[in-house]
Amino acid sequence: MRLLTVFDPLCRNYFQYHDLEGKPRCIPKFKDDERCSLKGSQQKLLFILVYMKENPRQHFQGLLFNMQQPRVSKWIKLLIPLLEKALKQLKVLPKRFGYALYAFLQTFTRYALLMDATERRIPRSVDYEQYKW
Repeated sequence: MRLLTVFDPLCRNYFQYHDLEGKPRCIPKFKDDERCSLKGSQQKLLFILVYMKENPRQHFQGLLFNMQQPRVSKWIKLLIPLLEKALKQLKVLPKRFGYALYAFLQTFTRYALLMDATERRIPRSVDYEQYKW
């Protein structure tokens, strides 16, 4: 819910002065159009979070949200920067570089950090000829 409280004003502000293609509006608009494929900030946030988490093909994303693939592409290009701004305001952006992650992890030297991982065997053929170059 914290993300929505930050994402909503960013969305409203953007769509008040710009359209889906990013072109400036002649007259500021204060509410969603009836023809809008994603009505409200909740739908927009759900759309981009599903895309970022599941990484589906755009055609499948369009089927989930009842729109064509070109429109999905436009929404993705538009909503990713808005989501990044919202995450930046909440100070929860992921670390981009190894040294930044290392510095962040050094603040937790008093704690034991656990990694949720599973070791599993990788089946390999015993046929030597298969792996010979």
